[in-house]
Formats: sequence, structure tokens, C-alpha cells
Amino acid sequence: MVNGRYLAAWVLRCTVGVLLGCGFFAHTAQGQVNLDVRSWLNRPDVKLVVVEFYATWCRPCMEAIPRWKKLHDTYRDKGLRLIVVNTRDPKAGCRALPWNPDKSLCDYDGEIDERFGVNGKLPSAFLWSWQGNLLAKNAHVDEVEAAVKRYLDASPRVVIEVEAKKGAAALRSLVQSELTRAGKFTVVTSSDDQARLKRLRKASHQATRRDDQRCALGQEVSANSVILAKRFRAGKSGELLSLSLQSIETGCVTQVATVPWNERRAEASVAEGITALLDKLGRTPQMPQGLQRPLQMIAPQAVSQSFRSGRVTEALGRLRIEGKPKGAVLTIEGPGGYEKRARLPTSLERLKPGRYSISAEANGYLKGTMSATVVPDET
Repeated sequence: MVNGRYLAAWVLRCTVGVLLGCGFFAHTAQGQVNLDVRSWLNRPDVKLVVVEFYATWCRPCMEAIPRWKKLHDTYRDKGLRLIVVNTRDPKAGCRALPWNPDKSLCDYDGEIDERFGVNGKLPSAFLWSWQGNLLAKNAHVDEVEAAVKRYLDASPRVVIEVEAKKGAAALRSLVQSELTRAGKFTVVTSSDDQARLKRLRKASHQATRRDDQRCALGQEVSANSVILAKRFRAGKSGELLSLSLQSIETGCVTQVATVPWNERRAEASVAEGITALLDKLGRTPQMPQGLQRPLQMIAPQAVSQSFRSGRVTEALGRLRIEGKPKGAVLTIEGPGGYEKRARLPTSLERLKPGRYSISAEANGYLKGTMSATVVPDET
């Protein structure tokens, strides 16, 4: 018996899920290997990432190996990375492949297979652009190849423009160098191509441009774009560097990044600005439907204690919420306007009697909700 207290012990449990943006686990003979797809997409010179599932007992999978190798050899220098997952294939032992994809994983029990929604239907592959958009899912090599070609044919070409009272040429050179290093865009440098894009920009912004063109975030970067670099003063904030990406065809500003400008460390300032711009253009990778896992929760219970004498006039409660994945965002609401936001796991003290509701949210999971009522047991 707990003298003078009511204990509300609530347990929140969630399925251990695989978050593509945060990484997934595959068992290998050496232990667990962590693959963070988003980190692959963020790597320099990477424009596309493929995850391909296969097994030696799958005849179409084995017949497709030469085509996967050719696709990888053809487009790797253009930004394609290929990750292969050997699934539900214990007899194969995940032996070394006769060619070299960028990464190989073993999925003996089909855990990754299930989390991607493949469910043993092989061959099956997924393709992402560096911005995190899912371009192909549950696809075979021919579908992936067609999607790769479409993407690279429309690969973003950017021209750099600079607004600066001084040092415009130096700033343009730094922006060009950093964009080239990142490898996400094709930087237009020839005078003929720059003139062509400027003509396209002028024509696109005429009054005859279609009214049905709309600006929207989350889309792929336009095939023809301009990056405007501008230095300006902002009061006490000092001098800032602004980098804005604009579609030449629509005139839409796709994204803007602003960072402090340090004249003595101009190269570092530009690198920070380009990194910030690319981060804003990227997103948590879109996930196949199989990765959208519900937050499975056990219904909470309110436990009330009896007292030997007296009447309960105040109840003090303790709430402990546990489960996975750690870091899931919890919103707890209760009597008297009580509201608390926390991250999993968490403990809350001195709760009043009444009904409490809990919602849990995490990347890659459907939103979960639960409720419980703490009722005094009057004696």
C-alpha cells in the first residue's frame, strides 16, 4: 500500500520499426550492419540511390544480375549508388558477389524484406533521388533503369548569379566550386549555355507565361535553375549571405538559405550556405507503404489504492511511459488544461485524478493514441 498516493502506471509500447531516414538494421555473419539511406543521399556526388532485394532461389533475380552490374557501371560516375539485400536465402550464406555494388546486406529472416513491404515478392527494387523522393518502388531492373534515365536527362542545371557591390567574381567562383564539390547539380559555366539559360529565363517571365504554373515545395529541382548569391547587412546581425534557388521556367523560388558572412573566412561561409541550402532541398526519404508501421500500444490501466481511513481529497499520481522507438514525441493532456510534451521514455509526477490522453508520433510510424482515467477509490 502506498500511503497518500495513487499510482497510475501506464506503459506505452511500440513496434520496433525501421525508419528509412534514420537507418535500418540487417543481420550479417559479423553482427548488425546499419544502413542510413539518408546519409547515402547526402553524400557528395550522389544523385540517386537504389536498394535492390534478391535471392539465389529467385530465377529472375539471378538473370537480372548482369543488367544490374551494367546499370551500376554505366551510371555510377553520374551519381548512382546501388545497395543490394540478399533476403530469405540461408543456403546462399550471403557469399561474396561476382561484382561490386556499393553495399551488400544479408537479411536471413526477411525482416528488412517485410519492413519494405516486399514480402518475398522478388525481384523488387526501390529508387530515391538525392532529395528523398521515391522514384520507383517494388520495381524490376528495367523500370529502375528507365527511371534513372528520366531523372538524369532532366538533371538540374544551374547558372550562378551574384548580387554584390564588391567581390562578385570571387563570390561566384566560391559558390561554383562548392556546388561542383557537392555534385547535386550540373553547374553551367560555358558562356553559350549561360546565354541560352538567360534567354529562357527572360522568355519564361513574359506576360504570356501560363497562369496554371504554380510554386510548390517538395518537388524535384527544376531542370533549369538559377542560384542567386547575395550579401547584405541585417542590422545588429551583421553581414549575411543569402543563397536562393529559383526555377527558370516558372520563376518560383524553390528554397532559400541564409547564413552569417565572414569576410576572412569566405570559403567556409559559402560552404555553410550551400550545405544549408541542400539540407532544405532534401527531405526524410519517402518510404514504401510497408515501412509505415502503426504505434502499437497496450491499453493503459489506472491503479487505485484503498486507504484504511478518511476520505481522499487529493490524489498524487506518477506516469511512466516506456516503449520504442526512443525519442518518439509524446503529447499528454489531462484535467484542468494539463498539457505536457515529452519524448519517449518519460516519467511524470504528481498527476491529478481524471482522464488523460496520450498521442505518440515518430518518423515512419502512423500516429498512435491512448487514454486512461485515474479515479480516486473513496473509503
